[in-house]
Amino acid sequence: MSERSRAVAGQIGLLLFLATELMFFAGLLSAYWVLRNKMGLWPPPGQPRLPAGITGLNTTLFLLSGLTIYGAERAVKRGCHLCLMGWLGLTLLLGLFFLGLQGYEWLRLISFGLTTTHNIYGGLFYIVIGSHALHVVAALAVLLVVALQAVRGRYTVGHSGGLTLCRMYWTFVVLIWPLLYGVLYF
Repeated sequence: MSERSRAVAGQIGLLLFLATELMFFAGLLSAYWVLRNKMGLWPPPGQPRLPAGITGLNTTLFLLSGLTIYGAERAVKRGCHLCLMGWLGLTLLLGLFFLGLQGYEWLRLISFGLTTTHNIYGGLFYIVIGSHALHVVAALAVLLVVALQAVRGRYTVGHSGGLTLCRMYWTFVVLIWPLLYGVLYF
């Protein structure tokens, strides 16, 4: 099988996987809406409102990481190895920042009484946002592997299939977030 055929097969496989992930998140959001509509008052009395402001800033920075991964792919096409490393590093930093700020938010919300055991409001929040966080962790792991391969000179013009697959997954994880943010935080 030629490298081009493997690249196309990899992209088709990843698209099928992303379709299942999209269904997974659709299921989570459907459950959220059904349960939320049964509750009446939302959030329940005594529960903290979700920090939409700081999460909005975090969302903006995360969306920016969706652009930086494209910068990495463009750098390969231009043959600029140093640029590739810079874009991958920036994408990693933005992803880590996003995850770190989400973790900080979780700690604050827990200290304000938002837990998985208190009521369905906290349980739904942590299941949906936690599922996304796990996807971000997986995407960061893939991105780290791609960055290490890039350090070794693995990606060149015409030979960047792994980077393309990484970009596709990273873009999915980035683009699903504003939907989750909009539904849960507002």
